[in-house]
Amino acid sequence: KYTPIAEYKSIPSPENAIAKIERMMRSKKPVRFIVTGTKINMQCSIESFNHSEGTYDIGDREFTLQLKEYKTASPRKIKRKAKKSSKKRSSKGAPKVYTVKKGDTLWDISGRFYGDSTKWRRIWNANKAAMIKRSRRNIRQPGHWIFPGQKLKIPQ
Repeated sequence: KYTPIAEYKSIPSPENAIAKIERMMRSKKPVRFIVTGTKINMQCSIESFNHSEGTYDIGDREFTLQLKEYKTASPRKIKRKAKKSSKKRSSKGAPKVYTVKKGDTLWDISGRFYGDSTKWRRIWNANKAAMIKRSRRNIRQPGHWIFPGQKLKIPQ
């Protein structure tokens, strides 16, 4: 029953509340357990729920609810050391212009020339105007649209 000291106004009937808790328990999905006015706010699974007719007033219900904290699994992050290249790249041996072949991406090309695919933006920045002129789709997706036969400057 709602009273002025209660913070929640839409209190369901005991039968509806019991049915809802039993549905949540059967679904085996986590529920959010919050205690107002405290820092308690966690996901839990309902392990057991027992209820009976209350002993104080007619229509009261007594219940016990056993909760278990629910932890979501998250993948571990593994730090990998970058492989050191045993070959030293000389600026004389690397071509200054590259002709795009079918299936090439800036990611692959930068991996080939720099040994690090994440440096694809160097090639993008050196060829930005020509690439946008060739396909305006490169404005929204920088470097995504390259074409076989296209000549790209490879900055050192």
